[in-house]
Amino acid sequence: MNKILVLLCWCCALGAFAQNDSVSLGAGATDMVFYNTATGAKTSASNIDWHIAFTVRPALPPNNTNQAAAIRINEANGVKLFHSNQKLDVWASFDTTGWMGWQAMHNPDTTWTIGAFNVNKDFSNYYNYGWGSYNFAQHSVFGDSSIYLLQLPDGTFRKFAILNLDYDTAFNVQFDKLDNSDFTAAEIQKKPYRTKSFVYYNLDTKNVIDKEPAISAWDMVFTRYNNTGSIADPTKDMGILTNDANSAYAASGTEALETCYAGQYSNYINVIDETWRDQTTDTIIPGLAYFVSGSISGNYRLTMTQFGTSYTGLMGFNIVKCMATGINDVSANGTILSVYPVPVSDVLHVSMTSEAQSAGNISLLDMSGRMITSQSINILSGDNNFTINTAMLQSGNYVLSVSSE
Repeated sequence: MNKILVLLCWCCALGAFAQNDSVSLGAGATDMVFYNTATGAKTSASNIDWHIAFTVRPALPPNNTNQAAAIRINEANGVKLFHSNQKLDVWASFDTTGWMGWQAMHNPDTTWTIGAFNVNKDFSNYYNYGWGSYNFAQHSVFGDSSIYLLQLPDGTFRKFAILNLDYDTAFNVQFDKLDNSDFTAAEIQKKPYRTKSFVYYNLDTKNVIDKEPAISAWDMVFTRYNNTGSIADPTKDMGILTNDANSAYAASGTEALETCYAGQYSNYINVIDETWRDQTTDTIIPGLAYFVSGSISGNYRLTMTQFGTSYTGLMGFNIVKCMATGINDVSANGTILSVYPVPVSDVLHVSMTSEAQSAGNISLLDMSGRMITSQSINILSGDNNFTINTAMLQSGNYVLSVSSE
């Protein structure tokens, strides 16, 4: 006998949080905006005044150690990174002959825990980070002595080396112009920024820049970023990335699915990115919805409504707090709803007591949001009973959506 678990979603007007909102990245889309789905709070910061971002998260052995060693570059502002295969022993005589043929290193757009400097990581080794490896005796990550070439947005170059991550407290790096005229040794400390994801560094001013809100205070960031799947310039795309540390994962769906998404959420930060717009016409693709689940903020349904291109940097959207419930009786607008039995084998009963007559609909969906069955119903004033035949369904989890006027 099949055993089928049903998750109930009541889709009447329940006083749910819902609003039309927008963010602006400014003319030329030069800013990034961190967004809190629960409060609507926005934190804007310049996205063009930095070159390198250093993670300030701690290592969480054994599986989450790479989050403590991630180093990203500002590809959205034109920073480019190349691996030279030369070591620190030739620092003074660093040779850039043939640099355009060197390995170009890019930020992955799927995770915050791997940056451009980490892409040569040995992924079979939790304690290798691409630019260096953890030393268990000295409790620090030591660089592999590689010299990297950075091309800045103004076309100038810097040679750059990562010396170590000392006791998971500070990155030590060195950089210079190619003519050895501006040698700099810099320490980027983690502790002052321990509530954030990244701290930012400007190679021209040699300043550390604090620009993010606390990692627990945002779910999405609207920004330019390196989009590995772009058909245009991948480093200039505008879109939305999610906060992996806050469990603010996203899953795409359809606009017609009004309930919360009950399937598997992705831990990729680029599920939303720019998939909501046509890259050729820069128009919103109709019928798309995204479901963002945050451990602090709850579950929200996002649909994009406006895109102003890089001329204005404007992105408009509608965000609705999902009202998913369990199988206990729920009530809304004078209607009491119950579902039984759960688990169910052959017939699912849906019982309603309503104060008023109303048209409605009952739908059963699988966990990916695919419609299994749907029926229109006439809800009468008083007691109502409806049934759904589940005998032919495979064992598993399903979503029951009940809607009324």
